[in-house]
Amino acid sequence: MPILKRNSKVKKKLTKGALTLGTTAIMMGGITAGFNKQKPYNKPKTELESNDSTAKHKNQKEMNFGEYKKMLAPITPYIMLELILNEGIKLDDTGTKCVPYQDSRGIWTIAFGVTTTSDGKKVSKNTKPIPIERAWDESIHFLESRETYFLMYCYDVGCPNLRMDTPARLCAYASVFYNAGTKLMEEPSDKNHRERNETLRKLYQEYGDNVTPEMVRECFAKYPIVAPRSFGECAINGAPDRELADVLGLYVRGGRGLWTRRWLEGQIMMGNVNPAEFLNLPIQATYEFFLMQGGKRNVFWSGKDKDTKINMKTLPAFNTWLANPVTRDGKTPFRGQSIGQLLNKMNPEILKLFEQNNGTFAPVPYLDKKAGDGYKVADSLYFLANADFMAGDYAAAAQKFKTLALKNPKDAQIFNDLAATYNKMGAYKDALSVIDFILNKIKDKSAFAAAYYNAGVAREGMGEYDKALINYRKAIENGNKSSRVSNAIKRVELNKNLAMQNKGGARV
Repeated sequence: MPILKRNSKVKKKLTKGALTLGTTAIMMGGITAGFNKQKPYNKPKTELESNDSTAKHKNQKEMNFGEYKKMLAPITPYIMLELILNEGIKLDDTGTKCVPYQDSRGIWTIAFGVTTTSDGKKVSKNTKPIPIERAWDESIHFLESRETYFLMYCYDVGCPNLRMDTPARLCAYASVFYNAGTKLMEEPSDKNHRERNETLRKLYQEYGDNVTPEMVRECFAKYPIVAPRSFGECAINGAPDRELADVLGLYVRGGRGLWTRRWLEGQIMMGNVNPAEFLNLPIQATYEFFLMQGGKRNVFWSGKDKDTKINMKTLPAFNTWLANPVTRDGKTPFRGQSIGQLLNKMNPEILKLFEQNNGTFAPVPYLDKKAGDGYKVADSLYFLANADFMAGDYAAAAQKFKTLALKNPKDAQIFNDLAATYNKMGAYKDALSVIDFILNKIKDKSAFAAAYYNAGVAREGMGEYDKALINYRKAIENGNKSSRVSNAIKRVELNKNLAMQNKGGARV
């Protein structure tokens, strides 16, 4: 459920904008709420400065809400593509108008997951068809009216360790918040959760886009998170992407629709699936892929309850299928209308955005490109290499990463991936050779934290505990503050002491 409810005056003004902005809505990160009176906020002199010393732009956790929405502008089209694929659409016989339909839960819907139209009315079987040219704007408006971006902003600012710091993660979180509000983050009935939401609602109604990080942090300090759900607990503690993807499998009780939705969110979060590739898919095509793979839950998720894991073995087949969508028989090409053709009917300018960026996530100046998926996400070989790695086929992954490294000799992330793969294979000297190349040839300091961690793993594997400790500590010095590094240090120190004791015992 959304945490904000607009008053009638706001709704009237927003409705007018939602039907006229068109492509402008995309470029500005969605429709901006048209508040008649938004109080400016006079920032105190003690406001925190950006903690990103290398960025020319303000850190995203230090933006006001209006700035945050503008930051999301380049990836809004990709968010919408993911929503289109998961939410579906139903057209009339002419293919020119969207008509209402009941989703898998029996809720009346129109366009791409819209259950409340821009005039504030709930969708029903009697809702008038929407011309296809308006479908995108209606869905963008619904994205805003559900307060997806504001929810993302509040948790991003209010939870210091939460990592909405790459286009892929932002896209995945947008899908989660759009579909479930805050239900995956916290227990809906928790008192702190409710009172914090009410306070944030009032702040937004009063200040609108001028809501500041200080306001949000003060609210979270007054009403701290005390009842996080499994996904929320992992998210606010900065868990790795794979762990977040796995825990999404706890929220798939809605049946086949949620099985695929959560799986896609997890794969997008890990950077394994690029939403831009959905352009060539027929509308609601993932159901055909699901049936082609057997139609059972284990296609996307293995295990139950806390042991649920995302099925990485499905990823290579899915990426192959993306390039050549076929029906459930595995042979017949789809004849239906593609999502790209549908978008072209709505507004050809939308497709130009993807063409201009060569199908990759558009650059986001506030995010660290080296840490994200921006310029590399279009290369399907990277997805396949990552899938091999996740599935435990390290030899196949290493071969693909080597090919990618030759194509991208200055991409430190690919070389770090290759080093990590060598470590998994026990090829520690090869891993160290790759790391030496990162540190002394590429010299990308943003990759040093990962490189030193990988070096620590290699030295530890070789039994060189003193050198392992040096590298793990250098990883921390370069910004890797994860528990994985601190746990590695404790483990190495323990093994070092055991080795010394064994050595001393042998002398006796």
